[in-house]
Order: sequence, then structure tokens, then C-alpha cells
Amino acid sequence: MPSLFSRQRTTSTPNRKLVSSSSPNHRDSGADEFGRVPAGSRTSLAAGTTGTPVKKNKSKKHDTEVSDAPPLSEGGFLPYSPAPTPAPTSPGEGQGPQLPTQDYGHLSYQKDVILGLDEVHRLVQVVSGEIEGRCLQTPFLFSTLAIDLSSGATRRLIDSFLRTCGTAPGPATEAAEAKFAEDAKFAGPHELAMLLRWGLARILRLVEGAEMKGILDWEMYLRWREDEAASEYPPIYIQAFFQTLPLLPSSILTTLLNLMARLTTYSTSSGLTPTMLSTLFAPLLFHIPTQTFEACYASYLATSHATEHLLLAYIRLQDHSTIGTPTSLPTKLKSWIRGYPSMLPQMESLNVPRRGAKLIKVTTVRRNVRLYSADLVRSASNWANKASEFASSREWNKISPRAGANTGLPPRYTDSYRKRMDLPASFFPGSYPLPSPYSTPTPSLDGHHTTSPLGNSSSSTLTNSAASSSTIVDDEEERFRSLTDLKWGAFEARGFGGFGGVAEDRKALLSFTVSVISVISVFILVLML
Repeated sequence: MPSLFSRQRTTSTPNRKLVSSSSPNHRDSGADEFGRVPAGSRTSLAAGTTGTPVKKNKSKKHDTEVSDAPPLSEGGFLPYSPAPTPAPTSPGEGQGPQLPTQDYGHLSYQKDVILGLDEVHRLVQVVSGEIEGRCLQTPFLFSTLAIDLSSGATRRLIDSFLRTCGTAPGPATEAAEAKFAEDAKFAGPHELAMLLRWGLARILRLVEGAEMKGILDWEMYLRWREDEAASEYPPIYIQAFFQTLPLLPSSILTTLLNLMARLTTYSTSSGLTPTMLSTLFAPLLFHIPTQTFEACYASYLATSHATEHLLLAYIRLQDHSTIGTPTSLPTKLKSWIRGYPSMLPQMESLNVPRRGAKLIKVTTVRRNVRLYSADLVRSASNWANKASEFASSREWNKISPRAGANTGLPPRYTDSYRKRMDLPASFFPGSYPLPSPYSTPTPSLDGHHTTSPLGNSSSSTLTNSAASSSTIVDDEEERFRSLTDLKWGAFEARGFGGFGGVAEDRKALLSFTVSVISVISVFILVLML
């Protein structure tokens, strides 16, 4: 399955080699000193990749292809690009009704949007300022397991920021930026943290004709690491790494490292240690290959060690800058850099888990099929049918224990997995997301409505096996702290159009209006008293 915050490519580029953006070809390319490229110059450098349309120059005898825009520079960052608008389809087009799709994770929202360096720099400045001002002691700040994290509020904050992008300077842009600053001011800590991660995941740069994530190059870090060791680890050598970056990526990295250092100071309250922060930001700062699980995991471990190395080197720089001044570095930060660089792993151990890290055993299961599944998260539970050898394996028995001689309990998502993937309460293995344009509500025994895909009211809807509606209600209540949060969460997902008809919609809107008027009347009466 591709990465949740990566864009699909139409061509594959096997055996890609990371190229540093500080290579000699980078300085003489079309990118400016900030690392940006002009808008509309997103063309390909390698044969076989998708570029801008070309036109033929008929002024010469031989037809020559002339591109509408200059080629995108090697190592350059792509400019802002909004999500493409889906083309309208005619009623008779297509083979039949398409199954609804489900986006997984909080970072999958608006996954086709590309943010330029200007937009990311502005976003990092605003969000970092809000977090440093009031969110430094918040537990589970960047974690998807936080109870107070709301996917609806996060998406509204993302939409508010996107309204400030791609517009010409003017009163409308200034009003949109003021509205976003106000929304960020009153947003929750976890929504701000998720917005920051979402923005960093929208960066793309071009390396050997392939689009890659992150603002840092792995080869650049390795060279800096070797030079730091050769120079006997001077306390200000992190500045040499900043100088190898263009101006905007260097400013973004400095702001992020300063934010992580501030969070480390309050790690006793928030739990955000340098190790925890490096595992959260490493996939956003570096590119993680996703060809195989082994390559992805090894790159994740190596980049996590590299991010922690950069953070500790930045803390050393802050400690050195306070020498001879009345201010001093907090004791908590000094304890993390005491004995530097003895805490850094060796070069051959970068892709090895840390000592004492919690490890989970992973079993690889492969299946030969005629057609690829569009959603393995939903359909993987169907692999263990009665005719397959996987159904009788010990691994599957751990997932779906046998309740009798030939039957097994239906597979269920764990609470932590459901929270990480941002799955709705009505989503089960083999089910379809709710609500769906091809769904028909079917009343259950306890009065609740279930949904069957493609309008088949007689088929099983929520799971391939038996799943009672009472269990679904219990799962919905576990996601919220109170019944009021449960009702507001349902209202955020459905709005006024999810109550089952025009008459019901009008009744709900009228009830909501009467409630607002009643609250206002009570408030005025209290003021008069």
C-alpha cells in the first residue's frame, strides 16, 4: 500500500539514488537562492515522466518540440499546486457504480495538494508561534492517539489555510490570512500540531526526475556528519549544515529545531523527548522510500537517528551562544547533550532500532491475484477464507481466534489502530465507509440504521461476519468523552443533510434554530437581571 501522505506516480523509478541539493548542478539551475522554482515549471528531467504539454514550432522546416515553461531544476522544490478538480462524467460513462473510497490517517486530507516553500514557511511560522505560546506542556501533542484530537476541526483548519494560498495580493488575500491567523489562535493544540505535520508532508522536490518528499537530502546529512567528526565536534558546527541549504529550507529547519528544543525543555509534562520528536518529524524532513517494507523501515530508523542528531547539535549551539551572557540554557536541555557525541549511534548502526525500543513482530503475507485490491485495509480480512492455507495458520489464529471446530471470531480493528488510521466507528474489516452515495439505510432490531453497499438492503453491511449493532454503538461511545461530544461529532460528519429526507432536514434545522433562539433569550434575561 502506498504511503498515506504520498502522491501516486504514473511511472516507477527503481534503484533511485538520492542526490544532494547542494550539488554543483543545483546552483547553476533554474532555482533561486531560496530553493524555489517558478510556478508552472513543473516539467520532467527524465524520459518517461510526465511533464508539461509541448507544442510544435512550425516556423522551421523540421518540427521541434518547445516546452511552455523552463524545465524544473534538479533538487528544486515544486511550487504551490492545488488539488486537481475531478473531471465530470456522463451518466452512461463507466462500467458501473464505483465503490466508495476511504482516506486513512489525519495527513491524507487534501493529499493531492502541493505546497511551495513560501506557503510552508508561512505555515511553520504561524503554527510554531502558537505552539510555543500556549502548547508546550500538552501531552500527546503530535500523536494521533490523543483523545482531544478532532479530525473535523483539523480539516477545517487546513481549509482555512488553503484559502490563503495561490491568490494574488489584495484585500481578499489579506482577509483570508487574517481569518487563518484568528482560526489558529483559537484552535486546539492537537489540531495545530496536526496542521504542522500536514503542511510538511505536502512538500515535493525533484531528484533525478522523481518527486520526493522532505526538505533535507540524506547524502547531505552524511557528508555533514563525516565533516563534524573530522572537525572533532565543534559546538557551532550545525551552522555549517544550515549553510548548505537554500534560504527558505534553512529557515524552516531552524524554526522546527527551535520548536523541538522548546518542547524538550517541558518533556517532563509533555513526554516529547528528542527521541520521540525525531521519530515524529523524520518522515517529514527526509524522504522515506516505500518500495518494500524492509527498505521503508530501515530508512525510517536511519532518518530518525539523523533527526535526533541534528536536534542535539542545535541544542549545543544554543548552549554555546549563552556563554558569557546572563542567560543560560535550561538544565533539562543540558542533560540531553551531556557527553555529546557518545549518545550518537555509529554509521553502521543507523538502521538499527534503539536499545530498549519496543519491537513488534511483523509477519509478511503475500497472495497471487488476478487484479489488485484498491483498499487492502478493508479487504485483507477476506484473505483467510476456508479455501486458503492462511486461514489455518498460527498467525491468523492470533488475529481471529477459533471459537469452534471450523469457525473463528470475526477480525476487529484495535482501538489504537482505529485512532491512528482515523477510522469511523461504523468502519469494520470488509465494510464500506458511511455515509455512502450508493448506500441504503436498513433499520436494525434495536432501531439503529445500518447501511449496505450498492443499495442491497439484504446483504451484510458492517462486517463479513456477525457484528451486533450494540457493539457498534459501544465503539462509537468509546471514541467520545461524553454523549454531547458524540452528538456533535455526528453533526460534524453529516450536517443538516444526514437525517433522512427533506422533511427531517427541515425539522432538524427548525429545532436547531429554536434552540439558538432559546439560548439567546435566556442570556438576555440573565443580563437584565
